[in-house]
Amino acid sequence: MKKLLALLLAVLLVIPAAMADYPDTCSLTIPYEGSPTGSLTLEWYDPPRDAISSSETFVNGLYIEEKWEEAWRINLLLAEEGDTLSMLRLGNHCLNGLGVPQDEAAAMQWYERARASGNRSAGRYIALMYLNGWGVEADAKYAATYTDPGADRPVFSNHELACLYLLGCGNLAPDMEQAMYWFDQYADETIRRRLGGVTESEYQERYEQLLESFRTWDSLPQGLFTRPHPIIWSNGIVQASDAMDMGTFWRNGEGGVVDHVEAARWFEMAIEMDGNSSFVSEWSHYALGEYYRNGMLGVFDMDKAIRHYTYGVSYDEVAEMFLGGVTGPDGTVYLAPNAVLADAFAAIDEYRDGTDTHFALVGDLFRTGKGPDGTILVTPDPYLTAKMYYLGDDDPHCAAQLTEMYKAGLITDPRLLYSIANNISWSKCDVSELILLLADDLIHERITVWKPNADSTQTYLACKMLQRALEMDMLPDLAAAEALLALIPEEE
Repeated sequence: MKKLLALLLAVLLVIPAAMADYPDTCSLTIPYEGSPTGSLTLEWYDPPRDAISSSETFVNGLYIEEKWEEAWRINLLLAEEGDTLSMLRLGNHCLNGLGVPQDEAAAMQWYERARASGNRSAGRYIALMYLNGWGVEADAKYAATYTDPGADRPVFSNHELACLYLLGCGNLAPDMEQAMYWFDQYADETIRRRLGGVTESEYQERYEQLLESFRTWDSLPQGLFTRPHPIIWSNGIVQASDAMDMGTFWRNGEGGVVDHVEAARWFEMAIEMDGNSSFVSEWSHYALGEYYRNGMLGVFDMDKAIRHYTYGVSYDEVAEMFLGGVTGPDGTVYLAPNAVLADAFAAIDEYRDGTDTHFALVGDLFRTGKGPDGTILVTPDPYLTAKMYYLGDDDPHCAAQLTEMYKAGLITDPRLLYSIANNISWSKCDVSELILLLADDLIHERITVWKPNADSTQTYLACKMLQRALEMDMLPDLAAAEALLALIPEEE
């Protein structure tokens, strides 16, 4: 045992020494006028890792607001200190003329510098320069065989290489032998990655399907001809998650400075970019709920806190607020205890028996803005009202109110409309009028619903809803249902 402890101690002592030679993170304090202190400390990974760093988070925020010149300045500061991801971004700035004049030769210099500094991703950018002749003489043959130092394969993907050799490009002649070599690798990674464990017969069946498709390919992937954008990981498209990350950056002081007002601005932006019913918006709503509940923005606002928490599906937090009430540091009561609503939100969070009745209570709260005793508590919110009535549609009150809201045109959110259409025919209450109205609007495209994949259609959703309702004997007006089904093409 003593030998084992001694060995463990030796390992613990050696690891920090080794890490000192290869630091996991580097940091740089930079001047930044938008910070309350006039500066920020940004960190990046060395060597680069897939995990997002505070420097990457911050620069992505600048890209969201299209502050290209400022992003160039910060990337330049980081690159001069050895951040290879910033070197790639500077190359992309030059290649696209964002924040600086377009300069393809300068772009190549930054890519070469990033590669020399150990960034393995730089090789793809250099190969793209040669493939497209951006600032260099076009040489597709060289681009297709371009290999990073120490690597044993070209930098393009198996799929891209299979296409290149199948179709040829520039001075790269079509080569079916090479095309099949790279196709086999592409097929293997695709089948095994997507299907997991497969039998040999399953593998061969899927392989033949891919091969048949491969033989009909008539164009090269667009990514081979698209200029790399400074927003590297999202193909040049800013994401709502980037705005959420920026909110977290300022809230947690990841740049060495905490700024709750700036954090709230970014969380609001993430919600606006993302819409409802996803992790990004739910997390951002939760963060804003915390701010308004605790007065961290200089004001206690229980109305906003309750609604943000509910949008963020943090029903337990609202239950806690109503259970004990909310009192400020100076003794001011901002929310009085309400046992009925505390139990309703807690029941929804825990999905206890009788929850449908609790959904009715909460739906009424957001419909009228008033609690059970008539006290005004929140601003009426049609979306939250409809969501609660939908979730509790096994309660007659919820089902009837949901129908009335739909008839009044108060339900417009695409995701909520999709959820209702996909599930309403399972309701235990009379929702026949709602089903017929919704099906009619779906078929005639009077409403737009969120579709989870490209193959789904609104008419298919209407068809499925009507057929299920007929099977459950939910539609007393059979003629109306059959007339609607007759409008749907048979393949739907």
